[in-house]
Amino acid sequence: MGDWSKEGKSKKEQTMKKFEMKGFMAIFATGLILGLATSAFAAGKLSFGVKGGMGFMAPLIKGGDFLPEEDYNDLVDDINQDLEDTRDWAESVGGTASINLAEKITRGWDLEGHAQYKITEMFGLRGSVGYLTGMKSDFGSDLSYWDSWWGDQMTEKITVTVSASCLFISVEPVLTLPLGKFLLTLGGGPGYYMGEGSASVDQELSGVYYWGTLRDLTTDSSLSGSKIGFGGFLEAEYSTETLTMGANVGYRLTGEIETTGEARITGEEEGVPVDETEEITGKLDFSGLYALFMVGFGI
Repeated sequence: MGDWSKEGKSKKEQTMKKFEMKGFMAIFATGLILGLATSAFAAGKLSFGVKGGMGFMAPLIKGGDFLPEEDYNDLVDDINQDLEDTRDWAESVGGTASINLAEKITRGWDLEGHAQYKITEMFGLRGSVGYLTGMKSDFGSDLSYWDSWWGDQMTEKITVTVSASCLFISVEPVLTLPLGKFLLTLGGGPGYYMGEGSASVDQELSGVYYWGTLRDLTTDSSLSGSKIGFGGFLEAEYSTETLTMGANVGYRLTGEIETTGEARITGEEEGVPVDETEEITGKLDFSGLYALFMVGFGI
């Protein structure tokens, strides 16, 4: 017992030291950035920009307990076939059915802001913060049919939502080629990508005449993880002394991000309350092309 206690105390002390070091590094980095920004303001070498647009990306969502060991997009055809088979079965027994087919996730919104420090007239360093969102797919079915086993007219509804998003921070050396009032900027570098994935499933089963609610369950699953990735871009801008407008195209490479999280099932099954939680794993990948429109200003 004594050895276990010492080991636990040692691990706790190590954890505290890690938090202290992270806190120190965060304060140091913030102070450094503020100091550089103040100097850059004074020298007129700092510019800012915001941009947003569509990312033509198909995020990988797979793995572990979250989804089968296949990419979600590879499962869409099978999901839709199951939905159509369910509808056909309900109609074959004299029931009614409506279905909402799944769609492959092939695009999302990319919103970014950046600060760029001019080292020379042509070379600089850009720091960016961005958010990838809007990568979502919904599907499900709504059935009504006579069930001889239950001896009742049954209504059954299933709704599923799968989504992914990613917050990232990147630092990129840039090369700027001035062409009159036009600027051509080429850049690329590492980024820290923090991905999240989620899936929710709502299930309802009720007897119309006799049984009432037999199933009312909600499953909420969420995953998160992070990884160093890389990106590169080409940007074309029209610039005046204070205003910049343009377009940006690029490619982002994150690779598979290992994620962990939990799935929680709540509700009731045949009158019995359900509240279960389990740990899950999965993988996310936000690699892909993107195209953005940009507005910026310089100081």
